[in-house]
Amino acid sequence: MKNRLAIFDIDGTLIDSVLQHQSAFLKALEKFGLFSFNNNWSDYKHHTDNFIFKTIFEAQFKTNTTVNDLDRFEDILSEFVTEATITNKVVEIRGAKYFLEQIANDFDIVFATGSLLKPAKYKLQQTEITIDEKLIVAANKILSRDELVLKSIETAKHFYTTENYEQIISFGDGLWDYETAKNLNIDFIGIGNSKLQEYGVINFFSDFTSTDLFKLMKNKLLSNFEIKSTEKISKAFTENNIYNFQQAIDFTVNLPYGRNANKEDLTTVFNDGCGTCSTKHALLKQLAIENNFANLKLILGIVKMKATNTSEIAETLTKYGLEYIPEAHNYLKFQDVIFDFTKSNFTITNCVENILEEIEILPNQITDFKIAYHKKYLDKWLQTNSEIKFTLNELWEIRELCIKDLETKKKCQ
Repeated sequence: MKNRLAIFDIDGTLIDSVLQHQSAFLKALEKFGLFSFNNNWSDYKHHTDNFIFKTIFEAQFKTNTTVNDLDRFEDILSEFVTEATITNKVVEIRGAKYFLEQIANDFDIVFATGSLLKPAKYKLQQTEITIDEKLIVAANKILSRDELVLKSIETAKHFYTTENYEQIISFGDGLWDYETAKNLNIDFIGIGNSKLQEYGVINFFSDFTSTDLFKLMKNKLLSNFEIKSTEKISKAFTENNIYNFQQAIDFTVNLPYGRNANKEDLTTVFNDGCGTCSTKHALLKQLAIENNFANLKLILGIVKMKATNTSEIAETLTKYGLEYIPEAHNYLKFQDVIFDFTKSNFTITNCVENILEEIEILPNQITDFKIAYHKKYLDKWLQTNSEIKFTLNELWEIRELCIKDLETKKKCQ
């Protein structure tokens, strides 16, 4: 019996079908006799076919929808989805079918879709992604995303005869998928839609082919926890209406990049309204310490800071004829997976392929210890790279120019 559950949205997550579905949905509404409605679907309170149809229908006809109304609309929608996929075939999101097959040994799987059932089944058939129909939870009798995911969990427990899951992971491509996961306090992996990173999604992948994603699934994701401690850093978060670790991450990753007035006191991140790799990650590590969240490591890594991974410093590196500078960079590790919250558009690959060496440190080691460790490495690096003619002090000054390049134009508040 497995004790982990993976819930997958369908459109945009498992299959590339969003445009076909939206086009068919518009035509189905018009054929049903519905006109003059808002077609910005993100504006609707709940992002499901059922809720959007119900909202538009009741606004125009001034009466409640019935089961027959929804059934008739579902048939019309299915016709237009079929038509749309003739000219624009539905395909899987790259690697989806193989990924589902590979994780099936460790995870129970269920699909949760805001689509109505008939068109959802048809679209899946186009890609040869298969699952028992009982495990496709569609929006026919459900209005909200939260209800949809809760029903999916209930369905999986019944189908797989499991009382409880140790971990539940939701996969989705929409902000509504992410918000639902946060509302229900379950783990989330974003797929395809890079804008999810701007909203603070920790685990994001462009598709299902990344080795980092497979590695992540073998471990436990960076899990959420409630902030219960009344110690200094925990109190600073709760005073800012931040009550769990995921909210703390969202807050931290979206702060502008900027040096802090007093790195010895991590509450400076709140006071200054900005932070660096050092203060942001030390802050989160200290929060974890105060709330007994074990196995979260604060790492000091020496990484290649170069134009291809830090575009802001390209001009400075070119000016001084350097391919890269070894930079002391802080990040977090949980079960050997790297998490970097310096800025929202970080990807694991950017960091891993450029690490030269790394050690675990404590939050109070981000100041003098980090500087001494960094300078020691640079001195050794200069000695083994005789073609670089700078002294240690000169190289450090160039490094300082690069850091200034990184600082956001928006000043700390």
